[in-house]
Amino acid sequence: MKIEFAKRLLEAGQMSVDKICLRVGYEDVSSFRHLFRRETGVSPSQYQALVVSRSVSRKI
Repeated sequence: MKIEFAKRLLEAGQMSVDKICLRVGYEDVSSFRHLFRRETGVSPSQYQALVVSRSVSRKI
Protein backbone atom coordinates (compact mmCIF):
# COMPACT_ATOMS: atom_id res chain seq x y z
CA MET A 1 0.00 0.00 0.00
CA LYS A 2 2.83 2.42 0.76
CA ILE A 3 4.36 1.73 -2.65
CA GLU A 4 1.03 2.44 -4.38
CA PHE A 5 0.78 5.75 -2.53
CA ALA A 6 4.38 6.53 -3.46
CA LYS A 7 3.61 5.77 -7.12
CA ARG A 8 0.72 8.26 -7.07
CA LEU A 9 2.92 10.93 -5.52
CA LEU A 10 5.65 10.26 -8.09
CA GLU A 11 3.07 10.51 -10.88
CA ALA A 12 1.99 13.90 -9.58
CA GLY A 13 5.59 15.08 -9.97
CA GLN A 14 5.36 17.66 -7.20
CA MET A 15 7.73 16.11 -4.64
CA SER A 16 11.26 14.76 -4.58
CA VAL A 17 11.87 11.07 -3.99
CA ASP A 18 13.32 11.89 -0.56
CA LYS A 19 10.19 13.78 0.48
CA ILE A 20 7.93 11.06 -0.88
CA CYS A 21 9.90 8.48 1.10
CA LEU A 22 9.19 10.36 4.32
CA ARG A 23 5.59 11.10 3.36
CA VAL A 24 4.72 7.43 2.87
CA GLY A 25 6.32 6.47 6.17
CA TYR A 26 9.89 5.34 5.47
CA GLU A 27 12.71 6.94 7.41
CA ASP A 28 15.53 5.41 5.38
CA VAL A 29 15.62 6.57 1.76
CA SER A 30 17.95 3.75 0.73
CA SER A 31 15.55 1.10 2.03
CA PHE A 32 12.64 2.82 0.32
CA ARG A 33 14.46 2.94 -3.02
CA HIS A 34 15.42 -0.74 -2.72
CA LEU A 35 11.87 -1.82 -1.86
CA PHE A 36 10.38 0.34 -4.61
CA ARG A 37 12.72 -1.21 -7.19
CA ARG A 38 11.96 -4.71 -5.93
CA GLU A 39 8.21 -4.11 -6.15
CA THR A 40 8.08 -2.22 -9.47
CA GLY A 41 11.23 -3.22 -11.35
CA VAL A 42 12.49 0.37 -11.59
CA SER A 43 13.84 2.96 -9.18
CA PRO A 44 11.53 5.72 -7.95
CA SER A 45 13.26 8.33 -10.12
CA GLN A 46 13.09 6.05 -13.18
CA TYR A 47 9.39 5.48 -12.52
CA GLN A 48 8.79 9.22 -12.28
CA ALA A 49 10.71 9.85 -15.52
CA LEU A 50 8.71 7.16 -17.34
CA VAL A 51 5.41 8.61 -16.17
CA VAL A 52 6.40 12.15 -17.13
CA SER A 53 7.60 11.08 -20.59
CA ARG A 54 4.34 9.19 -21.22
CA SER A 55 2.36 12.21 -20.10
CA VAL A 56 4.23 14.49 -22.49
CA SER A 57 3.79 11.98 -25.35
CA ARG A 58 0.03 11.96 -24.86
CA LYS A 59 -0.14 15.75 -25.09
CA ILE A 60 1.62 15.83 -28.46
